[in-house]
Amino acid sequence: MDRWLGIGGFITGVVGLVLTVYYARKAEELNLMRKRLEWPDLQAAANDLGRRIKTEFPPTAIIAPGVAADRIRAASVAVTRVACRNHKSPEYYWWLANSDDFFFPWGKAR
Repeated sequence: MDRWLGIGGFITGVVGLVLTVYYARKAEELNLMRKRLEWPDLQAAANDLGRRIKTEFPPTAIIAPGVAADRIRAASVAVTRVACRNHKSPEYYWWLANSDDFFFPWGKAR
């Protein structure tokens, strides 16, 4: 009886060790795929977007009620591929995300 308990404990330990290594590597791969947007990224995005908007579409006013709809433009720091495919993305964006699983400095994107 003690021998079978020892063998069962050994097999459980080996399986547990193998699964721990496997899931640790899997978690590391997922962490590498995840993008974090830090404050320097947001500052660079603001500079790049501002420069791009000024060269491609010099706005006459930032907020102008009553302006025709074809003159209104939108900008964003991050856009998902789903939004681009569905034609729901803004005209100007800094970073194209593969998924919506990314983090701003203040929390997860929604």
